[in-house]
Amino acid sequence: MLQAADLFQAEGLLKHCLETFRLSLTLHTAVECLVWAHLHGPLQARTLAAEYVVRHGKAIQVRHDLVLRVCSLVNL
Repeated sequence: MLQAADLFQAEGLLKHCLETFRLSLTLHTAVECLVWAHLHGPLQARTLAAEYVVRHGKAIQVRHDLVLRVCSLVNL
């Protein structure tokens, strides 16, 4: 929906979609959302996701390290 709102310049819908996108950013989703926004999203979505990742980078890194450690234990 975000892509369509951007494509058709539906300002009200775009604003709503961007707010929904912003609210979906969490430590668990931020990197995936940033990649999606970079590949498919409008500039505003890339900006929102990038700002979130920068603001919460240390926590995202800690979570990523924990996931890697758990995965390595499971593979043992």
